[in-house]
Amino acid sequence: MTNSEINVTKIHTVILIDNRSLPEKAEFNPNLPHNELIFVLDGQSDIKFGDKSFSEKSDYVRFLPKGNNREYKVERLAEGCCIDIFFDTDIPFDYEAFCLKSPHRDKMRSLFIRAEAAWRKKRRGYYHVVMLCLYGIISLLEKEPEYVGKKADRITPGIDYLENNFLKTVNLEDCAALCNMSYTYFKKLFTARFAVSPKSYLIGLRIRHAIDLLSSGLYTVGEVALLCGYKNEFYFSRAFTSYTGYNPSKICAKK
Repeated sequence: MTNSEINVTKIHTVILIDNRSLPEKAEFNPNLPHNELIFVLDGQSDIKFGDKSFSEKSDYVRFLPKGNNREYKVERLAEGCCIDIFFDTDIPFDYEAFCLKSPHRDKMRSLFIRAEAAWRKKRRGYYHVVMLCLYGIISLLEKEPEYVGKKADRITPGIDYLENNFLKTVNLEDCAALCNMSYTYFKKLFTARFAVSPKSYLIGLRIRHAIDLLSSGLYTVGEVALLCGYKNEFYFSRAFTSYTGYNPSKICAKK
């Protein structure tokens, strides 16, 4: 996963949620104003979020990205509690929504509990303690996901090709062919490993490179579009705005 340069811009709240305080079948607003990272301390639930369905229980981590979705429903199967951190970042995560049993569950549990306690008590320096915990959680998520297993190694040639050629015209079918598998299976393994589709991963590589070029002040938006593999400024600006939430001209120092 490649989110090492993302900055947390604001933590809005950290709350301990007892699912007994909610209806057995709860429906929430699917238009999330903030990212959410949730750690399940105990209990069990089934979740429907957009086009994804999850089953979670003790030691599972759930990530929900900010933005609009079709639906967000939770069905309680067993009573329990979870900790939910609401936060914003300067650019979107590469992650799509996911739910997994953390391979670093003890460290993850400790960080979430520490963050919730600091936020609830609000002693001097609490915000920085919570920020430190959140970056620790993100760092654990960034580590090679042990839950994927050896199948993920099979897509290494495709990943290498994608990362070495992302500024060129890339046919994702070629990535799969390098791994001697169908694109459907390649996409399945890729998404399991990175929690994002190959296409979204490619866009992320290009946009992060574009941000570096724009920040240098050496290039116009049109020049950066061509340098990042886009045919024209219009398509680049649309992709950039969709990924980051703001227009590339916002950070372009050269007019």
